[in-house]
Amino acid sequence: MSEKQAARLVAAIAAALLTVAIILPVRGFQPYGVAAIQKQISQEDSALCAKLALTDASDPHAADCMAELASLTQRHRSLLAAYSPF
Repeated sequence: MSEKQAARLVAAIAAALLTVAIILPVRGFQPYGVAAIQKQISQEDSALCAKLALTDASDPHAADCMAELASLTQRHRSLLAAYSPF
């Protein structure tokens, strides 16, 4: 294989990988582990509201639960952003 052919092969492989990296997120493909992280987020949210004894939106602790959930959501977004290869 000549040097020119090798360069073309490398360019074709790079283009294919780039295409896959662009198409998969657009089509809704979730990278490995994202579903598990989202499940963990849901479990932690539920556990937190149970800890605060929040069972009804009219509960006086609702504001506390919402503030804690907002903080958790921000940490979870950071985790997802750091974990995602895209």
